[in-house]
Amino acid sequence: MSHTELGFIEQLDLTLRAGLTGFSAPFKDRHARFVLDRQMPDGGFRGRRGGSDIYYTDFALRTLAALGRLDEVHESVADHVLNASRQSRHLADVFNALNAARLLRPCGRTVPLDRRVMLARLDAQRLPTGGFARRAGALGVSSAVNTLLALLCYAMLDEPCPEPTRVASALAALRRDDGGYAERPDDPASQTAATAAVAVCRVVLGLPLSASEAERMTAFFFVMQAADGGVRAHAACETGDLLSTFNALSALSVMPAPRAIDAVALARFLKATACPDGGFRADRLPGEADIEYTCYGLGVAALLRVRQN
Repeated sequence: MSHTELGFIEQLDLTLRAGLTGFSAPFKDRHARFVLDRQMPDGGFRGRRGGSDIYYTDFALRTLAALGRLDEVHESVADHVLNASRQSRHLADVFNALNAARLLRPCGRTVPLDRRVMLARLDAQRLPTGGFARRAGALGVSSAVNTLLALLCYAMLDEPCPEPTRVASALAALRRDDGGYAERPDDPASQTAATAAVAVCRVVLGLPLSASEAERMTAFFFVMQAADGGVRAHAACETGDLLSTFNALSALSVMPAPRAIDAVALARFLKATACPDGGFRADRLPGEADIEYTCYGLGVAALLRVRQN
């Protein structure tokens, strides 16, 4: 597969690695060590509840891949991913298992996931009107973020998305007057995560945004930037958070001629969320670092570096 044929998720991998290349060795080692120290005896990585968690394991592998440190992960991680894939039912868990297996493959660590089972779990959350539900059985409640996860899962399974026209229509129904998109059809307000998910879904579906559509979305992200420099989850929030900031920058990276948001303020916000001993917190407020937000923090750092070049 050539560089120009890479899917969104593979292209994002390359972008993050390239963006982190220019950072100092101590900076990268500090954050890599924070993640590596949280691997559990069963091969998984520790979540907020203390035990191994496929969600946090996927984030750990994403982070270490971006830092070029995947070879330091104990080989038992493949067993954890396989065992977790057999127990999970939610679409996010399917994505985490597929993505973790994808990241481990170049390291020679094969995770023999059951393709038929993965596809069946995706189908269980596909809605007849297009889009994908927040959870299995939640018929009629389409989710922008889960639709993106499903599209990425199909791509990792090298399977075409079923009824892409219906999916695109379901996403279009989430657009709101402020240029952003809601997470669900019954949500009145736009959200950063949903807006970013729709932007990426369009790319994955082969329906890139027009210049006017991109301008409306980037205008929404511009308004979502908070006084603290981070990007807010939605208009009712007063402060930014790393998840929303990463989502916005990831979406802007696939938009034609995006209007720049304040990169200096973003960098200031990022610095305030970093912990001295490694890892990142969710926002500027006091709290503990975790693997998920460390992934977002390093992702923001990489995307900011790429935007400056």
